[in-house]
Amino acid sequence: MPSRLACRRMVVPPIVSGSSFTNSNLFDASVNAGVIRLKLLMTDLQKRIQSVDWDSFSHPCYPSSHLEQVPGLLLSLFDSTESVAQAAINKLSHMIAHQGNAGSISVPALPFLIERIEQGSPSPVLEELMVVVYSFSHYLSPIDTSQWNDSDWALARRSFNYPDDYNWTCDIRKILIQKLERFRELVQHPNEEIADYAKMTLENLAPYCNT
Repeated sequence: MPSRLACRRMVVPPIVSGSSFTNSNLFDASVNAGVIRLKLLMTDLQKRIQSVDWDSFSHPCYPSSHLEQVPGLLLSLFDSTESVAQAAINKLSHMIAHQGNAGSISVPALPFLIERIEQGSPSPVLEELMVVVYSFSHYLSPIDTSQWNDSDWALARRSFNYPDDYNWTCDIRKILIQKLERFRELVQHPNEEIADYAKMTLENLAPYCNT
């Protein structure tokens, strides 16, 4: 027969004046819980980043040795320290959207940037994220090849292996179109630069969607 003590419900004593369990304890417990949640989120993020076969992607402006940094930079982008996240997006913006030039590696990287935007990044980080988003929306428009001559085709193939690599430009646009509502919200952002980039992004995407 089980003991009565084993069946008794545990009663948490109230916090009273003079108790050794204070508001400070509650604060510490809350902070610890937050740290645990953050660690779990980062662990999930690491798994998702590591699940991508980054070696199979490329960028016309960078050798593969440089692109090896992308997974680590994406993880740093989610760091709670603003300066770390800022440094990460500054480097990423050059690697996946260098002077407006995208590469196939931009496709798996972009959803992580969008995820960081949706988390509510600090303004300096969010502004740089929106610069990348805007550059994709601006430069990745359909290419009219009807007037191209042999030299034009040769230059395109040297630049980004057209038309083989053109499929991923469409993929990037699809990713952005799925997030139209978030960009509309950012048009109302108190940071003027962020709001402007969101507005210009929507203008660039407008011809490709029905909304």
